[in-house]
Amino acid sequence: MGFLFNIKDYCRELWDEMDEKGIEKNTDTYNYYMHSITELQVEKLWSEMDIKGIEKKASSYDIYMDKLGLKEDEFLIQEMKNKGIARNEGVTSKYFHYVENSLGIWNEMDEKGIAKDTQAYNIYMRKLNVEAAKKIWKEMDKKKINKNTETYNIYMSKVGLSEVNYLWKEMDKKRISKDVNTYNVFFKKIRDSEILSSSLKRFIKDSKGVKIGIYPVVSMDDYKTKKLVESMIKNRKNRQRGAETKNEKE
Repeated sequence: MGFLFNIKDYCRELWDEMDEKGIEKNTDTYNYYMHSITELQVEKLWSEMDIKGIEKKASSYDIYMDKLGLKEDEFLIQEMKNKGIARNEGVTSKYFHYVENSLGIWNEMDEKGIAKDTQAYNIYMRKLNVEAAKKIWKEMDKKKINKNTETYNIYMSKVGLSEVNYLWKEMDKKRISKDVNTYNVFFKKIRDSEILSSSLKRFIKDSKGVKIGIYPVVSMDDYKTKKLVESMIKNRKNRQRGAETKNEKE
């Protein structure tokens, strides 16, 4: 930690030295320096760029947004649009956090040749249903996009317990760290599966005459469980209609 503080102090010395020697700072100078200072200092530096007429590029906005978190992303992206500043990869990734037409932005990145990094995939996947998320998951493998803890957390939140259990072990094999959200997702999936299992057993018990296999719900995806229950309901209705038709004929 001490080393990091020394680096920041040294950056400050270089910054002051440029002023002392009358060396003009440009956009890149401000961008590099923003990386080494606090959020409060960045806000002051951001205003200084306007005062001194330093051009703000997409890279400047990207760094500034990283420093502020998500507090002003929507405002800043709109500002870029108003000023005609084209979004770079980092800003486009942040755009997914609030934009409604995620698919449109996703396709726009392909059209403009903007590379999609792990962050972009994570943000996009968060907005998808389970089937679409599975396609994106496979696409990441195909394009060799690195998957991090957040990627696994998002994907696991969408699939069933059996797949979560597999991915849990895969994270260990690939040495991908688990955080509190990873554990919370696993807890939730176990709880949800217990609720589904209980509901399914009651349904089987209440549906006389419907012959189905009893499947362990904890080993099935939620999507498959839903389809199973829908099939059971459909079969029961068909049997009821058949019985009613037979009675009418008699």
